[in-house]
Amino acid sequence: LAYALALAGIDALVLERGPRHARAEFVHDELAGQQVRGFIPDPLRDPHIVATHDNPAGIASTLGWTALGAGGGTLRWSGYFYRFHPIDFRMASAFPSDPNLADWPIDYPSLAPYYRQAERLVGTSGERDRSRFAPPVDEPLPMPPRQQNSWAARLRAAGDADGLALHATPRAINSIAYGGRPACAYCQRCGSYGCPNGARGGSHETLLAAAERTGRVRILSEHRALEIETDSRGRAVAAIVAGPDGDRLRIRADVVCLACSTVETARLLLLSRSARFPNGLGNSTGQVGRHLQFHGVSMLRAYFPKVDGPRHEPGRVLDLSSSAHYLLDDDVSSPRKGGLLRFALTPPSPILDAKHLAMSGPRVRFGDELLSAYRERHLERSAVEVEAFHDYFPNPGTRVELDPERLDSLGQPCARIWLDPSPRHAEIGDSLLTAAERVLQRAGADFIERSVVGGTSSYLVYGACRAGHSPEHSVVDGDGRCHEIDNLYVVDGSYMPTSGGVAPTLTLIANALRIGERLAARLRGHCEPGMAGG
Repeated sequence: LAYALALAGIDALVLERGPRHARAEFVHDELAGQQVRGFIPDPLRDPHIVATHDNPAGIASTLGWTALGAGGGTLRWSGYFYRFHPIDFRMASAFPSDPNLADWPIDYPSLAPYYRQAERLVGTSGERDRSRFAPPVDEPLPMPPRQQNSWAARLRAAGDADGLALHATPRAINSIAYGGRPACAYCQRCGSYGCPNGARGGSHETLLAAAERTGRVRILSEHRALEIETDSRGRAVAAIVAGPDGDRLRIRADVVCLACSTVETARLLLLSRSARFPNGLGNSTGQVGRHLQFHGVSMLRAYFPKVDGPRHEPGRVLDLSSSAHYLLDDDVSSPRKGGLLRFALTPPSPILDAKHLAMSGPRVRFGDELLSAYRERHLERSAVEVEAFHDYFPNPGTRVELDPERLDSLGQPCARIWLDPSPRHAEIGDSLLTAAERVLQRAGADFIERSVVGGTSSYLVYGACRAGHSPEHSVVDGDGRCHEIDNLYVVDGSYMPTSGGVAPTLTLIANALRIGERLAARLRGHCEPGMAGG
């Protein structure tokens, strides 16, 4: 968003709750990586409260946090850069039996130019989807795939024999020098870690950096928005902000754009109460916090004899995807929406692997028993992991509100997440993993272990400020503009009416570029500095 505004000659101030991070900070510390130290708040001080039917009182959690710092979740993401499919924008039309689904107020063709722009600006390597459900696109990605290892051809052949049509996963990772950044160093540690050489195209390395170079964008780090202030006409006029020393500031702007991450954007709107907006901004019809979604996720590991199984090779990866099961047979699930399968070598994570082995049996393993199990599973075998991305179906039981009792470190009500995932998630996850298992067995796997089926992602979060045409059923319009407040915009995942069947980061960036361009067209020539909050 800030990049698009700056290109149009509009000044923007970005408020960032977290710090600036430098490449030198990003080290391969597995223990710190698993605890995401420095990226998300301490749940003892700034929790999200997660409540369910079984535990309505709720527990303090990190669910729904992405990352604090300039670059947000892309500071420690894996870099998956998939396009949504056309059906992802019209779920209600495709599956009218589900009253909780909604069509997006935009469609795939309207976002396609911004997909292309984002792929080029961020830098994307890999191959286009070659399945029958592939999104329509007629040009290759900006960079070739990273080098696949010697075992990838074997997996491709097994996939082709089963109709999987595997392709090199699109990643926002340089396979060659690109955009002034070096090529991937093949360290095999992407997800949960910062990139120490800048080959992965996080926003701090690409769009934010480019926006700052224009001289029109300033990033004010370690400043947290506490409330959006409105005037007597009902327009957003300022943000009340807490600085790093706790001092309160009032920062005025002609336009306010929210991109705080889904849960925190909804929370900020609910916290911004006044006589005119007693239930929070944009919430006169009670839509803020509704339609919250995460991502459905299912995972397995397939183990192979070490002698002829896949292995880590210097300067090479195993990184393949398929959307051949983006739609499922009618007898599997209703709606029959499927998702995407991603195949990769298991990352080198001995601490996490040992923890999983210790806790995965009928009783806790430790000592010699744990060492023996670790040797058999991880030293005498090699493994491929499969992650199935699939939709999280919105429902009235999954939502965000303000916790009535618990306060955060600054004395504000915590976000309270009600979680009620649909049983469909397990049906879909089971079907997708079954398809992956057939291919892996064909490739020679002798042991397959499922770790989660139909689970809920902890950091891919959407909805809560749903975009739509009607104020009765949505918070913002197709341009991200609040129905009730015409100079207040929402530009993050909370905009999304539905979650899609692939990782969403490319769609979020493309939509922010689109909204920024349309906002700039509205403001160009008669605007004082705007403000984007993150």
